[in-house]
Amino acid sequence: MHRLFVALGLPSSLTDRLQSICHGLQGARWVDPENLHLTLRFIGEVSGPERNDIETILAEIEAPAFSFSLVGMGHWQKANRPKAIWLGVEADPGLHALYQRINRDLRRLGLKLDKQAFRPHVTLARARALNPDALAGYLASHNLFRSEPIVATEFHLYSSRLHPDGPVYSREASYGLSGAWMDAFDDPPTADHD
Repeated sequence: MHRLFVALGLPSSLTDRLQSICHGLQGARWVDPENLHLTLRFIGEVSGPERNDIETILAEIEAPAFSFSLVGMGHWQKANRPKAIWLGVEADPGLHALYQRINRDLRRLGLKLDKQAFRPHVTLARARALNPDALAGYLASHNLFRSEPIVATEFHLYSSRLHPDGPVYSREASYGLSGAWMDAFDDPPTADHD
């Protein structure tokens, strides 16, 4: 069985910048910089043949490149306890169009995908036991975060292995997005670099 998800990578210039804000909050388990990503679709556990079908159908997707920025910071709770700290995403319609295409094509394979609304974000930390006042202070000091626009020129299929110290992600395949849209840009950061 393979535990899979589809995501956009982040450029190393951005993950280096994020490292400078991923500290100083006791009880937060920070995501390793190389594991930072924007999930497009969590697939879950699949068999070997299903994985082959997923790789084939993702390779058939044709979509234009698009840009997005990371903006603002927040957290999710479960049972009134902080669960994760995240950066929000400001995107053009291309991000949502790609998500919808991936979703539709994976459903055609008969995969049982959750029906949660798409809320694009980048998880920075998972929470253990956070002091509410410390969390509020951390969020207040970083809630104006904004990245430079990032051009997504490809998306990726990742596998995930769960470990006690947190999940380990491996990039299994990459799929290009059309570059015609990018002619209007002067070398913006791209999301296809490690």
